[in-house]
Amino acid sequence: MKAISFLGTGNYSETTYFDGSRECQTKLFPVALCQFKRPSSLLVLVTEAARGMWLDELRDRLQPLGITPTPVDIPNGHSVEDLWGIFESLTEHLQEGEKVVFDITHSFRTLPFLSFLAASYLRVAKRVDLQGVYYGAFEARQPTSNPPLPTDRSPVFDLSPFMNLLEWTTATDQFLKTGDARELANILRDTQSALHRATQGKGRDLPRKLSGLASRMETLSQALALTRPREVLPAAVKLGEQLTAAESDLAQWAKPFLVLLERMREDYQLLEMAQPEDELQANLTTQLRLIDWYFDRRHVIQAVTLAREWIISVLCWKLGKEWLDRDNRSSVEEALNAHTRQKQGRSFQFACWHSDIVALPQAYELADVWAKLSEYRNDIAHCGMRKNLTPAQTLFHNVLACRDALHACAEKFGLITPEASA
Repeated sequence: MKAISFLGTGNYSETTYFDGSRECQTKLFPVALCQFKRPSSLLVLVTEAARGMWLDELRDRLQPLGITPTPVDIPNGHSVEDLWGIFESLTEHLQEGEKVVFDITHSFRTLPFLSFLAASYLRVAKRVDLQGVYYGAFEARQPTSNPPLPTDRSPVFDLSPFMNLLEWTTATDQFLKTGDARELANILRDTQSALHRATQGKGRDLPRKLSGLASRMETLSQALALTRPREVLPAAVKLGEQLTAAESDLAQWAKPFLVLLERMREDYQLLEMAQPEDELQANLTTQLRLIDWYFDRRHVIQAVTLAREWIISVLCWKLGKEWLDRDNRSSVEEALNAHTRQKQGRSFQFACWHSDIVALPQAYELADVWAKLSEYRNDIAHCGMRKNLTPAQTLFHNVLACRDALHACAEKFGLITPEASA
């Protein structure tokens, strides 16, 4: 394991740093770090002034531990360019997958902030195995006299749990933009697992419901990703129940999630099934909300796929046919295609239920939106393998433009009111 530390130009004082039962009397915290963590090597980032003040003494104090610090010269940090130079010094001295512990005790000015962000970035970019981010809190010492004596005890804080806030930030951003909660689920599951491992599952107040909540979030996210409305709707209800059941565990063990709790409820609650007089009609209305959910998050593949199937389901409902029967759905699709070709003045063959669909007051508007969705769906499904390729950006905007037409059809079929589509 490699340790990375800093030396500044401060007037450091002797104290007894303690971390649990471990203690080390020193004025230079890197000595305590090496005694506590026993790294195989120590990199010390120093400015020219700090090198002259403290580097030799650090070498002397580390000699009994068999560790020779390796100085890494850094600029003074007086400009943005200097700060990027310091960041590059950190990154170039760490290898892919390397175990590392950071010490920010004697870093100065903006370096603690920069070091914290760099450690988080390297954990992702280079898959660095971060073993801890330590701070020797001299200012939080427990004084035995005034002025301070070496026997004053100064606590050591491991700040690495706060690194998880950056993970929470990334996962939360993904959820808010895409509705995908799988990364949040991973964090919740890891939180519960880590706490149980640390106590061998014997703690009284350990979280019990975070993993269950994570499973519900994953189930719903996977159903949404694969456009499975018949799984999405009950999964949204179960997630809402699990959010309530896990609230006390979240408050104690996953505080960042509490900020997100109501937003998640709101985002997924609109997908829950209403209690209908006509179950299929309510299901179709909810599926339209799901299509809107996809549109809002720019998931055009899911939106166009579900919208096309939604039209078939609506017509099965209006014609009084079993909507999940495969043959019925195929017959409706054939009739829609025939009606679309007829409306466009192209040759067609009459299909089963063709005349029934043509007789609907909404038939012409439906043919227009069906034709567009079919074209866009085919283009997407065949990955643009056509001579006359529609550019992706154009196709993207064409799909989004179908939203109003779908709402107009839903209004005419009585599935939503004009106010609901506004």
